[in-house]
Order: sequence, then structure tokens, then C-alpha cells
Amino acid sequence: MNVGQATIDTQPFDAGFLGMGGFVPAPSPASPDFLAAKALHAQTNWVIYEYDCRTQSEKRRRIDASGRLALDPILVIYGKGTASQRPSKKSIVETYKALAKAVGVQSPPDLDKAFGKALGLDRIPVPWAEIQKNHNRHQLYDVTVDPVMAAYRLTIQGTQLPGDVFLLVPMSASFHSATWGFCLESGKFEYYLGRVGYYDSVRVNLSGPSGRQLQREEAKRRVQIIEKHIKELREFGTYDGSDVEEQIKELHRQIDELIKY
Repeated sequence: MNVGQATIDTQPFDAGFLGMGGFVPAPSPASPDFLAAKALHAQTNWVIYEYDCRTQSEKRRRIDASGRLALDPILVIYGKGTASQRPSKKSIVETYKALAKAVGVQSPPDLDKAFGKALGLDRIPVPWAEIQKNHNRHQLYDVTVDPVMAAYRLTIQGTQLPGDVFLLVPMSASFHSATWGFCLESGKFEYYLGRVGYYDSVRVNLSGPSGRQLQREEAKRRVQIIEKHIKELREFGTYDGSDVEEQIKELHRQIDELIKY
């Protein structure tokens, strides 16, 4: 893909726990990629809404006026690490400078803008009606988004970066909510982990040409992985003796969703 002045190659990065359905193993703890995978995983879950009954106030993150959540690819400038140590701040800065120079920009906002132009974003609906069935204005509660990401390692044609740069491309997202406390009629407040709600997944359709292409490529790759798993189930069965046909039925449902990209 082209970003600014740079031609960028994308190599799928199998981080194991980034939404691959358990079919792709995480890197070995002895691999330098293991800590990188953990760093990427930390980018895939965050609170988008908080309501506090004590102050009757709310906080919204990346939610527009119509109540939709903006989701776009996440650029992770990781740097050069080892199997036992994360990259230093110096390494991260050096990697950023090399990437920015290759793209032809001068600042982090300009770099984000260049990638955003190529990849695009989507605004997906948050299930507010369902959330309100699980919570009320007498609670302290929050809503978290869990996007399913495709991870890529980026390389620049004609330029050797001093460290790793990754891209997380959202494929779908689900939400969950949790109660953390109650405001009582007496005026007191009690902390309590109460009802947790889980909500259906929403597909993400990126608006940029490169973003859509990466999603299509990842969807094809995941279909191949699932088809291989179906073949193994038919040949060897399940490790716990559970119903093979039920699992295969669910896997075919996942394929039906992926081919929509």
C-alpha cells in the first residue's frame, strides 16, 4: 500500500490471541515476537463509556453525537526488542523518525493523517438499548469495546527501519458492560461488581481503499485457516469428545460472515 511518499508492504503477524479463534498460536516466549504480541494485545480492549451515579456524570471516548463508535486501524511503533526486554524509548523514537521520513511527514499527527487517508475508518453502532436493559442511573458502570484485530508487520520498500512497526486492522467488534457500584437511597455508595452484559459482534467496514483491501485479504486467510480446522475436526474429532457437527456448523457460520468482506 502507498502511504504518503512510502510504499509499504504488509506481512501478517500471527499474535495468537488477536481474534484468530484460537487456531493461530501465539509466538513462543523465547521469541522476540512474544513481547511484541503482548504489546499489540494491550491495544485491543478499552473503555468507551463510563457513567458515575455519584456525580451523575458520563464520559464518552470516540463516540460521536449519534452514539456511534469510531474505529480505525492502530499504528504501533514498537521499536527493536528482544525475547526478554521491550524496546527502549530511544529505539521507539528512532523507529518513528525513520518511518516519518520515509512517509514524508514531520509530526505524529501528520503520520496518523497519512495512514488514515490510506486506510479509512468506520463508525459502528453501540448497542445502547441493550446496555440500558442491564444498567440504570443509580449505578457506577462502564462499557468496553473488544475489537477483533488483524495484525501486520510493516516494512518500507527501499528503507530499512531500525525497529518493528505494526498495524492493527479492525475486522469486527463486540461490547461488554459491567457494574462497579451502586448509589443507595440512603445517599451512601457501595462498590460491587454486579451484572455484566455481553453484546453481539458488529462487522467493521473500513472506508479507505488500502483498509478494505487488507480486510479482504485477512478474511480470505481466515477462511483458509477455518477450512483447515474443519478438515482436522472431521479427521480427528474433538479433544474433549464434544459434538463435532455442532462445532463445524459454527465454523461454517464464521466463514459465511468472513466472505462478506
